[in-house]
Amino acid sequence: MVEQFGELGVGTKKLGQVMATSPQLLLRKPQEIQQVVVFLKDLGLDEETIGRVLGRCSEIFAAIIEKTLKKKLDFLTTIGVSKSHLPWVIRKYPELFLYDVNRTLLPR
Repeated sequence: MVEQFGELGVGTKKLGQVMATSPQLLLRKPQEIQQVVVFLKDLGLDEETIGRVLGRCSEIFAAIIEKTLKKKLDFLTTIGVSKSHLPWVIRKYPELFLYDVNRTLLPR
């Protein structure tokens, strides 16, 4: 896992902060984290950007793709975010993947 994060540009100092904020990552299998990396790459993010997202919102890498990430991605596309703008939105606001769609993201 440490090697995976190193490949994404997450240094030792930052890795300590990531693990302190998201200790649940230690329980994830390397393949599960790699699936999230591949998911983000498929959206158009490069490895450096994925490393920055990991540093800002490491909880994303503990999420289940089908239940959490795709649901929020579908929500973003339904409100009008085009597929070509998704990488920019995720790079700028990775926290969107952490918010609950019904309680936080939907207008009231």
